[in-house]
Amino acid sequence: MLPGGYGNSYQIVQGPGFVAIRYEMVHETRVIPLDSRRTSADRVEWSVTVEDSSTWAQPWTFAMPLTRNEDEAVELYECHEGNHAIFNILGAARAAEREQAASQSR
Repeated sequence: MLPGGYGNSYQIVQGPGFVAIRYEMVHETRVIPLDSRRTSADRVEWSVTVEDSSTWAQPWTFAMPLTRNEDEAVELYECHEGNHAIFNILGAARAAEREQAASQSR
């Protein structure tokens, strides 16, 4: 849930009795049952509380609002515009194949 260098988009969808949040990064999905704690129709308050008395003097909570943003689509994690890795890998493989074929025909 914490933002990283890329892949931070998410999509919130609702069905009867639950909300699901689909994340761009590794296509993780969280399913949240609906009850009186939801913040609003286009916002979910995400939080985690850490309780470890051997490490912390008292429990502590981190919270982050998740809000609807129609301008930030969830992209396919494995392939997106500007990612030239597959193009470059396949280009190098085709060049190696041509080189191998040329050396075999000599």
